[in-house]
Amino acid sequence: MTHGQIDRVNLAVNRMAARLIETDPQRKGLGIALKNIRRWRANSGRSMLYDKWENIITSGDWKTIRHYLVSSKDGNAQELQQNTPFRNTIPIKLKKRIGLKYSLVDL
Repeated sequence: MTHGQIDRVNLAVNRMAARLIETDPQRKGLGIALKNIRRWRANSGRSMLYDKWENIITSGDWKTIRHYLVSSKDGNAQELQQNTPFRNTIPIKLKKRIGLKYSLVDL
């Protein structure tokens, strides 16, 4: 798989996460993402990307959070999408659909 293909898959996953969070009045996906970041830190230490994601999410500014999830033109957003804490906010059935679209076996 090329880097471009991986970027397209990451973008699709993050866009799906944004849609699901946007339609959830409680925005539970944001809490799941923060738990993921904290778990990753406990397992592997600090990371600038974890810090960036945590700052973006805890800002509470949905427009900014959404931008980093769905933007395909912003280099910073692309970097964050490659290290998304939102992957497990998406039901397995939907992740499989994204995987099939991009001919992937497992997401």
